[in-house]
Amino acid sequence: MTHKNFINIEGRTDLKRDPNSKAILSNNKDAFLAYQEKKKQQEELQKIKEEQGFLREELNEIKNLLQILTRGIN
Repeated sequence: MTHKNFINIEGRTDLKRDPNSKAILSNNKDAFLAYQEKKKQQEELQKIKEEQGFLREELNEIKNLLQILTRGIN
């Protein structure tokens, strides 16, 4: 599709309408790049949170095993 087929949205230079799907599309590249960066950061944060949860579970398991071992010694 070429931009010449898109319909201008009155009062908005950053938006166009696709006449086939009726979708409203943004042609603001800076906003799109900012969105991609924000999404990437959110995905990285989610991954860190998941890893933190996994490490917390592992640490609890190690603590439990140490408690079991020390009970056997006493």
